Amino acid sequence: TGGTLLFGGQQDDTFNFAPRATTRFDVDGNGPVFQQSHVPPGDTINFDLATPTRAPFVRLGTTPGSGLLTVAPEDNHQPVSFLSVEMVNSINQPFHLLLDMRLSGFENNVADRITVARNADGSTLRMLVNDQQRYEGGASSIRSLTVIGSNDNDTLEINETAGGLPRFLGPTPSYNYTSIGGNVSLGAH
Repeated sequence: TGGTLLFGGQQDDTFNFAPRATTRFDVDGNGPVFQQSHVPPGDTINFDLATPTRAPFVRLGTTPGSGLLTVAPEDNHQPVSFLSVEMVNSINQPFHLLLDMRLSGFENNVADRITVARNADGSTLRMLVNDQQRYEGGASSIRSLTVIGSNDNDTLEINETAGGLPRFLGPTPSYNYTSIGGNVSLGAH
């Protein structure tokens, strides 16, 4: 298996592709970033998820706009990592969105606040940690949301906007990232 590294420029870039069995993709959107005044839209990644038989997972990374898309082992697709991507969407099926506070670097003996809300028209979901935007993506692209806290005092706020409360298409699956230093979630029950 090989890999493909994709770099964006300093403008709003769009990456459209499907995960592949033979190629790992690593996407670096470069500028702009969430903190700049004209973002969004920023860099956009559109995953075509027609071939996985089960909904893939997007686990958020250690920096704003970073993450890793993985599929179930039986689907035999390589992961897709992304960095400095300000909008994450999917077509053909939604994905499970996961924030593991330990894996994202927030287990540091400091209390954290995670805020989740839709934008004013309800089309996107935004996630902030300690008032810094970490993620934004199409609301219809997200099958479920899981937030796994750390050993710190973490608070999860779900805010209602003019676009309504966040809604998801299905239950959360179980996760076990202890093999890479993360946490465990038993999923919906």
